[in-house]
Amino acid sequence: MLITSYNRRAFGDTLIAILGPDQQPQTVSQQGDVVGIFAGDTAIGFNFHHVAQWGVTGLTDGQVFLSESQIASLNAALARPVLPPSWRLTPRRSWSLVRCSS
Repeated sequence: MLITSYNRRAFGDTLIAILGPDQQPQTVSQQGDVVGIFAGDTAIGFNFHHVAQWGVTGLTDGQVFLSESQIASLNAALARPVLPPSWRLTPRRSWSLVRCSS
């Protein structure tokens, strides 16, 4: 599952990515402009602050349907040694988040 939304007035240039249902307990890790929300070692969401820095531009308020190139840009942000373990977003039959192999 991948649900993304954007609301510039409320959150500035921040893309919110929901990857799974809300679960407890949660841990939140912020490294630079990326915030990861995890349930155990499973990512359930990411917030990408200043998302335009990764080439994700032209977003309008509301639910956002990302292109493959936008997902690739966000994967590049996630693949940096910022939020271990590294993660990547992949378009499949439905959108999902999968762990990068290292």
